[in-house]
Amino acid sequence: MKKFFLVAMACALGTTACSHREPNDVQLSALLRSDHADPSDPTPPLDTPSVICLRAWSGEVGLLTGLAVGVASDEGKKACRAKFDGRIADASHNPDKFTFDEVSAPKVVQRAMNLAVSRRLAAVNSSSSRPPPAAIFKPTASPHPGAPAAAPAIGPAVEMGTAGVTLSESEQMCEQLQQKAATSTDPGVKNYGAYCASSLKRTRDAMEAAAAHGDSAKLDAYAKTLSRYASVARGMLDKDSKK
Repeated sequence: MKKFFLVAMACALGTTACSHREPNDVQLSALLRSDHADPSDPTPPLDTPSVICLRAWSGEVGLLTGLAVGVASDEGKKACRAKFDGRIADASHNPDKFTFDEVSAPKVVQRAMNLAVSRRLAAVNSSSSRPPPAAIFKPTASPHPGAPAAAPAIGPAVEMGTAGVTLSESEQMCEQLQQKAATSTDPGVKNYGAYCASSLKRTRDAMEAAAAHGDSAKLDAYAKTLSRYASVARGMLDKDSKK
């Protein structure tokens, strides 16, 4: 009887122990929607740092696997929680007022990860059906004049798991930067657009070779580098769009 009374009191105080709410995919998508997404996109990409933050707070070993030590540390969790609380308080992201504990439950976090991956793959498939940016067709010096230049492939040629998703995302960011470079007056945008294209080509080749040999450690290392490429490209796009 005493135990029942304590549980009832906890529920009355609104603690998460009695909360059984779980956001559906639409609500989860709204909460985690990337700030860079097109407002009219019905299936927008999700904000990667937010999904990573939820993984760090989930407390589930399987969801923590693969996270950088700094992200999963107390300091990293505290920093990402401070940013995520802004989403929780934003009615445009969280109109149904889900709590942080509700959305960081392992079952919800796993769904968020699955949703993020499916959105990325859908975006990759969509981009692969579009013509490549005009910048790709600029003439370049070649030891064999007249030989057609091969357009960069989008999406891994061999199965790479989550590292392949990171590769595809980085290629997308680089492609967007190349498109922006065609009209941007910022030399940094133009230079990094060309640099990331050549670097990603070499990285793709190396990753495909690692995947063919089943070297998951190398794939993970390349994925971390690719995340930095995407972060720099995203920062340049943000900076250029505010001019």
